[in-house]
Amino acid sequence: MDNTHEEKIPNQTIFETINYNPNEDLSSLIQNLTDPQKKDLIRRILNYSYKQGIYSLSEAEFISVLIRYL
Repeated sequence: MDNTHEEKIPNQTIFETINYNPNEDLSSLIQNLTDPQKKDLIRRILNYSYKQGIYSLSEAEFISVLIRYL
């Protein structure tokens, strides 16, 4: 086995949704997503953040309405 090449296996999870390798550029991961995938990912991240108490219910409603206009 060649130890000089780095494996591309995702080994971290963020927002309980995104599995990635921290040695890779997240920009390329995001750029390869389709628009519907990006919107779904935003929804998942916002749901996760709300469950963690990051923002209030009224802020969540504002975000929800805003997403509908994307």
